[in-house]
Amino acid sequence: MWSYFDIETTGLDIVQCQFTCGVVAHNSEMHTFECPYKLSEFLVSIVQKTQTTLVTFNGLSFDFQFLAAKVSDNAPLAKQLATLATHNHLDIMFAFLVNHGYYASMASFAAPLKLAKTWSGEAAAESTDAAAVAAYCAEDVNILRAIHEASLTNGYLERKSQNGKLMVWATPMNGLATVATALVNESHNPPAQDWMTNPPSILKALEWTKILL
Repeated sequence: MWSYFDIETTGLDIVQCQFTCGVVAHNSEMHTFECPYKLSEFLVSIVQKTQTTLVTFNGLSFDFQFLAAKVSDNAPLAKQLATLATHNHLDIMFAFLVNHGYYASMASFAAPLKLAKTWSGEAAAESTDAAAVAAYCAEDVNILRAIHEASLTNGYLERKSQNGKLMVWATPMNGLATVATALVNESHNPPAQDWMTNPPSILKALEWTKILL
């Protein structure tokens, strides 16, 4: 089983910025949360009850880390989030990073599917219209789900690079790698990054979990 989620915040600073809302697509239903504690508890609950795998785009580095910071006064809950992030989670961006050694945007995978956001993350961060932000978050979740389902149906994902070139990412027979599997793959077969002047650190996304686990 797969469940999809995304959050909206007032910015990218984990400490200074505030949680706005979160949306989870689970069992064909969309659940919206305005409280980081309620969202965190819901994510823990559905994984424990249904053994679902949570799917995000950049959730390892941002969404889970942001939530853990906002519920840090509840140490057991923050620790559970770190566990989910590493053991019950498929982060499409992290899977791509481990496979290719560089980042790709969700929009680049959405474009070949004829999908596009109607707003931007920056606009959502600055908006005071709670309903509009929640709708934008739900839109992100729907696009995320469409991308993941395309990978399962087709056995590959297409993405449109910044220069407009269409590229194909062939996915393994058993689907995109979860965070746990991606880490094993990286330890045995790290991606080539020697061609980049300033390659991204693959394991940096996990640093926050080591503090909690």
